[in-house]
Amino acid sequence: MGIALEGIQGTITSIAGTVGTTDLATMITTAGANGAGIPHTVNITMVSETGVITSQGDTAVRNRAMLKSWTGSITMRYPRVTRQMGNNGTLSWASGGYSAYVQDYSLNVQAAALDYTSMTQSDKTYRYFRPSLLVGFSGTFNALFDAAVTLPGTESPATAPASYAALTLKLLEDGASDPALAGNAFLSQIGHTMNMGTSELQRLAFSFMGDGALTATAGSTLPCLWPAGTIGQPTWDINGDGTPDQTIVVTAASGRTFTGTCFWTSVAVNVPMTGLIDVTVGIQGTGPYTLA
Repeated sequence: MGIALEGIQGTITSIAGTVGTTDLATMITTAGANGAGIPHTVNITMVSETGVITSQGDTAVRNRAMLKSWTGSITMRYPRVTRQMGNNGTLSWASGGYSAYVQDYSLNVQAAALDYTSMTQSDKTYRYFRPSLLVGFSGTFNALFDAAVTLPGTESPATAPASYAALTLKLLEDGASDPALAGNAFLSQIGHTMNMGTSELQRLAFSFMGDGALTATAGSTLPCLWPAGTIGQPTWDINGDGTPDQTIVVTAASGRTFTGTCFWTSVAVNVPMTGLIDVTVGIQGTGPYTLA
């Protein structure tokens, strides 16, 4: 029996694709590559579905293993080179909204995984998925109540504008151009807390909902979390032949590797004034996850 492995012995060895062109390779630093963030926690969950086969004559419940699938999450610090606090991040609206005394913000970007498992696939043991073409975003932020600023309400359904106000989420300062994410959004929830029993500032908690596309802007020296431009369907088929080929290799320790093809389904970005910028990428495996 060998020794129990420590987390620091693990690494994301490689991700297929090109930094600045394909999304996972741009987001995540791997051995020998320069992605936007550097991982500190990796979780992989492998599942075998269960079919109950209890039938006439059995004296106990019987089960059999059925199709397999896998998912995961990768949590990382941003940026890769000089991991920074969120104190140089900003949240700003082109009009309306609220951006005074912001304490932190979080952004959640989502793309659904579509199951296309079929009898025609050559591998008969795993489920196969591809990402939806539709990408959406939402988020939250916390702030203090500024006495000089009128508190906006949530968006009214009475008049639907051609487009909602542009929201820009700057990740940090980077010279002439700052890495940022931007899109049209509206306030969907506002919470106001006044604790009158203690010496405490009035606090506001906001939720926003995106409307339309989200755009990534690279910094002068630092990449954004996605390749610059509109964030579209997650990369899954790099060579365009209809077969998943964005391969990830995770190494637990020397000689212990895990390999599979996958794509992102969620990206949660947290930028706190007093803490480190943290990003969690949810991944959906498509096809086999091979253990060696």
